[in-house]
This record gives sequence, structure tokens and C-alpha cells, in this order.
Amino acid sequence: MRKILLIIAFIIFANPLASNVDVLPDLFGYILIMIMLSKHTYYDAQAKSAYKCTRNMAIVSAFKLASVYISTMVVDDTISLVFSFVFFTVELIFGIPFLLKLFEYCSQRALKSENMKAIKIVDGVKIATVVLFGVRLLLATAPDFVLLTAHDPLSLYDSDLSHFRPVLIVLSVLISSIVTLAWLPLESYFFAVL
Repeated sequence: MRKILLIIAFIIFANPLASNVDVLPDLFGYILIMIMLSKHTYYDAQAKSAYKCTRNMAIVSAFKLASVYISTMVVDDTISLVFSFVFFTVELIFGIPFLLKLFEYCSQRALKSENMKAIKIVDGVKIATVVLFGVRLLLATAPDFVLLTAHDPLSLYDSDLSHFRPVLIVLSVLISSIVTLAWLPLESYFFAVL
């Protein structure tokens, strides 16, 4: 197992995320994990399962990249909201199983090598990673929901909060970056120990 590929992949995953725009596309991280798992898929069922989940996330990430291009071509806030919500949902549906399968594989490797340090911390790191993954997606999507208040014909008074969206995006990226930077050393330590 090439641990450096996992560490680099999780550094890529730790980049700022705003709406459905990723500074460093996660697709590259998923490709690195697929490369790391490719040899092990021939003889290890856990690796094969993790590889399939990683491939699914790579496909989702590729569509997410395409959605950013489409969003720039069609200048409409509702399209941005739709893409943001759809990818929030899809990434949760496919991302949580991906993380669980990846950590199952890591746990199996730690058990086979009788690595007590890794065995002790694998469950804590897995839970922290899944929670952070969900929080990160929620923080990236939340500013887009103020677009629901724009141009509301049923409202009796002006309740357009969409002008706060840029401020909310900056705040969500800042909070997400702080939380992710605190989590990244834990993840790197775990993969280095593994």
C-alpha cells in the first residue's frame, strides 16, 4: 500500500469548497486512491469494494467539474442552487460509503500487520472523517440556500437575502478551512502510522 498517495489524496480533499466549485478538484484525489488500490483488487475483496466506491466518487466528481462549466455558461442563480443541492445530496449518498469502505480496508490492513497503533485509532479517525465530510459539504451548500429568497412573488415584503450570499460563502470557506486544517494532521498521522 502506497501511503503517500493516500496522504496526497486527503490533502487534495482538504481544499476549500464553495458551492459546487472545488479549488483543487477532488477527482485527482480519487484517481490517486484508485491507483493505490489497483494492485490489491486482484486478491483482496475489501480493496475491490473500496476501489468500486472510489470509482463512483470519481465519476460524481467529474460530473461536478462539468457542472461548474455549465454554471458559468448559464448565468442563472437558480441553476447554481440546483447543482449545489444535487451534488450535496449525491456526494453524501456515494461519499459516506466510499469513506467507510476505505477505512474498512485500512482497518483490515492494520489487523493483518498487527499494527496496534493504527487499530486503536482507526474508528476515531473514520468517524471524524465522515462527520467532517458531511459538515464540509453542508458548509459549501448552505450559502446557496439564500437564493431561495430572491424574487419571491408570494412574499408581501422584500425578503431578498441573496445579497448576503458572497459574505456567507467567504464565512463558510473560512470555517471549513479552519476545521479541515485541524483535521488534516490527524488524517496524515493515521496514514503514516498505517
